[in-house]
Amino acid sequence: ASFQERLQAEMELVAEGPVAVAGLRRAANDLDDVAARERARRCLSWVEGPGSAALTVAAARVVARHRPAGAAEALLAYLPYADNAEVVQEVGAALQAVSGAAGKADPVLVRALSDPMPLRRALAAMVLSQVAPNEQKHNLEKVLLDPVAEVRMKAALALVKANNAAAIPVLIDLLAVLPVAQREQVEEALQTI
Repeated sequence: ASFQERLQAEMELVAEGPVAVAGLRRAANDLDDVAARERARRCLSWVEGPGSAALTVAAARVVARHRPAGAAEALLAYLPYADNAEVVQEVGAALQAVSGAAGKADPVLVRALSDPMPLRRALAAMVLSQVAPNEQKHNLEKVLLDPVAEVRMKAALALVKANNAAAIPVLIDLLAVLPVAQREQVEEALQTI
């Protein structure tokens, strides 16, 4: 509850070293608690060092290039352990590459739209809005009502790129609830429109 307790907890987690990494990665990808996410990312950077994501980024690129069977499911399963935003972005790019032919949605991604993990819902919406915006229009517009503001933001930004006007009022409403850095992304998208 207090700053001192949070600081003490961070120091204890860093002292645990690699043992704490799995739990820290899950916390670092929690879209519900922004403050805890940032503290977990800070702890991960102390435990693993600045170049820890390089191998994961390379692996995501290899998966995107070779497109093995079950790749979309494996990439979505990996998301709770993603090291940082760069890894999440590469996993998203790999998901887009392996999701099949344009205009046809991968059923794994459609199921991920209702996943309990907000990051999976957000990434699935982002990818589906690029590969099957017309086929999945109804499902994607449901994500615009997600209880997590960051999921709504990611979905709305992706849907705007796919020329879906339903995302515009959502972006406007998000301006009142998002942190400053994310508000700037939304403002930029609205100005572009």
